[in-house]
Amino acid sequence: MPRGPGQAGGRGPASPASPQVPGGTAQPRRPATESPPTSANDRPETAQFNKPRKTPAPISLPPLFHVGIIVEDFDRVVADYEKRWGVSTEQITDLEFPTAKLHREGRPLCPLRLHKDGIFGDRLIQPLGGRSPYTEFLDLHGEGVHHLAYVVGSIDQHLESLRATGEGAPVTFKASIAGRTRFLYLDGLAHGPAIELIEVIGEDA
Repeated sequence: MPRGPGQAGGRGPASPASPQVPGGTAQPRRPATESPPTSANDRPETAQFNKPRKTPAPISLPPLFHVGIIVEDFDRVVADYEKRWGVSTEQITDLEFPTAKLHREGRPLCPLRLHKDGIFGDRLIQPLGGRSPYTEFLDLHGEGVHHLAYVVGSIDQHLESLRATGEGAPVTFKASIAGRTRFLYLDGLAHGPAIELIEVIGEDA
C-alpha cells in the first residue's frame, strides 16, 4: 500500500532531531516556554542588596562670619590697614584660653591680641607667646589666612552631620570664651585654612 507524505512505516510525523555534540551524545532541546537561567544578581532574594546606596546630602553652612588672619606684629598691620584701606579699629581684645585643648592635649594656651576691622570684618590675631594653633601657623606658613569662621546653632550637630558624610573632621583646637561662647577648628576641609565653628551658649544664646 503506498505511503502518504510525512509517513514512515505507518508511524506519525518524525520529531525534530536533537542537536549533536561532536564526539558526544545528543543534547535535549529546551522547551520553548522555559526561561533562561538567571544570575545571582537577578534573583529576587539578592536584588534588594544590589540597590545603589544613597549619597548623604552635603553639609550647609551659614554665611561667612569672618576670616582669621595671623600676624606677627599687630601694631604694624593695624597701621598698614588704616593707611592703605582707611580701616578704623572697631575692637581690640586680649584673650586667654586656660581650659583650651590643642591636639586633644589639655593645657593653658598662650594669650593673643584680637582686632576686628571696620570694613572687611577680618580678625587680625597676634599670638603673644606660648604654644597655640596660631604660633604653629606662623612657624609653618608665616603671616596669612588661618581660618574661615561660621556661627552655628550647635557645634555637635554639625560635627555629627559632617562625619555622617564620611568626613574625618579632625578637631585640632577647641576652647571657650567667658563660658558663653565655644569654638573649635577643623582641619582638612577647606583646602588650606581651617574651618572655625562658633556656638553661642549660656544666657546670651
